[in-house]
Amino acid sequence: MLEKQTRKLTCGFVGKIDKKYPVLLTTDRAPGGTHLTYVTEASIGTEEKEVKGWKAGGKLTINASPDNKGIALEGGGEYNQSTETTKKWTNMAQQRRDFAVPEGMAGGTFQAHANAGWYTGYLVQKIDNTDGKSEKTVAIPARVLIQAPTDDVPLTWVGRQV
Repeated sequence: MLEKQTRKLTCGFVGKIDKKYPVLLTTDRAPGGTHLTYVTEASIGTEEKEVKGWKAGGKLTINASPDNKGIALEGGGEYNQSTETTKKWTNMAQQRRDFAVPEGMAGGTFQAHANAGWYTGYLVQKIDNTDGKSEKTVAIPARVLIQAPTDDVPLTWVGRQV
């Protein structure tokens, strides 16, 4: 159950597995006796920006004669001020993997398999209208990659001879 302000939304995925542990990446063929190092990186970050300011102005008119037909004094002014604050942070994670293609092998590739599965189904969401009298359910066709709950890492590297 998700809550957004005063409106409650329910959302879920219903489907079946299409492909377990799909191949996400395959390297070029490497000859025997080759040492390979693969690096996977992920970064996440956020940036917040806040702008504050104010503006003031005015006008003053003084007439110093009968029936406002004499000398008039008029003045005006304006002052602006604003402040902008930006906060930014980034977090980077990196993993290195070393592999060796054995001597005498004509060529080998390495594949990265996801510790996940492709699922085909529907995103289902129940929407309660704000009047409280009506609701509807929508189903959106979707194919999603869902990481296996028993795996802490998203990838498995598998050496393979071609």
